[in-house]
Amino acid sequence: MSVPEHRFDEFLKTFEKYEILNGTPIKYAIEDDGKSFYKLTIKVRPKLVADGLDDGTYNVTNVGKHLTGIEFHGQIGKPDTVVVDMRNYYESEIGRFEGAICPEADTFREELEIVTDLLEDKKDKKILAL
Repeated sequence: MSVPEHRFDEFLKTFEKYEILNGTPIKYAIEDDGKSFYKLTIKVRPKLVADGLDDGTYNVTNVGKHLTGIEFHGQIGKPDTVVVDMRNYYESEIGRFEGAICPEADTFREELEIVTDLLEDKKDKKILAL
């Protein structure tokens, strides 16, 4: 967002009124001509990520526990644990966890379908996803 210098203090005061914006980092850049952007466009999207899934396909609030790196490392290799690598093809080709399920898919939507099928018989195991 570009804010005229003479309105910057007013902008910060307004910004601070909204609790949801607390802690948002502000990066400063000075433009010589005073115009960082010639047009401001704000678009409201129904989804942050265009995953191609219909709403309600998956319950996105049904999530597991976030593990620290040490906790994650401690679970890898245990017989009751399955690791699923949800990174894109390029990232998982650079490096992957030994024995991890790495679905070969072009889109996130395809990846979810593949992983759902692959995990069907592993419901009694701990699933680690990254």
